[in-house]
Amino acid sequence: MATKVAFTSIKTVFPGDTFEYVQGARFGDGIIKRNGVPTVSRAGILKYQQQTKYYHVFSDLKKYHPSVEDVCVGKIVKRVKDKYLVDIGSYCYAELDFLAFENATKKSKPNLLDGDYVYCRVVSKENVPQVVCVSQRKMEDGFGELQGGWAFSVPQSMCRRIMGDGCCVLTCIGEYTPFEIAVGINGMVWVRTPNVLNDVIVESCIVQCLGVVEKNVPGTIKLVWESWKPVLN
Repeated sequence: MATKVAFTSIKTVFPGDTFEYVQGARFGDGIIKRNGVPTVSRAGILKYQQQTKYYHVFSDLKKYHPSVEDVCVGKIVKRVKDKYLVDIGSYCYAELDFLAFENATKKSKPNLLDGDYVYCRVVSKENVPQVVCVSQRKMEDGFGELQGGWAFSVPQSMCRRIMGDGCCVLTCIGEYTPFEIAVGINGMVWVRTPNVLNDVIVESCIVQCLGVVEKNVPGTIKLVWESWKPVLN
């Protein structure tokens, strides 16, 4: 199962706002530097990831805007020389080097095809986004090719929600079926269960939980699963 990246909500911010930050911090989407001072460039919620000392401003945008250290579910669209072009839902395709995988060498590297999915990490957003399938800790952490399964899109806000602490959506789904999941901040989700039908039901559960408060999530997922009983039987 992919590693969850927990973000803490700090406060609502607006363009021009400044804020206190920890030493050695890094800044992502929605934050620019003016005279060396990190400054908010769009309205949203200021978020902080403690492990990586990473700040960004969350706004529920339809088009994904990459930030360094974002984790994404991407779709391979083409091979070009020594790299893959990956659709991460951004303004252009991201580039993934053939060797940007755990333990990859020139003689031993993944052979991905158009349409395959990968779980990747953004390492640069300048001009053309660059992604890798290696974690910051030099461990797999679920990064790499996502074999089989089912991929679908949801609002970026839902992805951030189920990746954060305190969300019970995935725990509740696990009461009905075993599954593997990779959730991208870019609004893409990949899931694999014992069969394709359960893949589709898991997607339905996540979609139906949009806007549902946590205390009502177990009941919502139960209703979804029960609605599929005639097909399951």
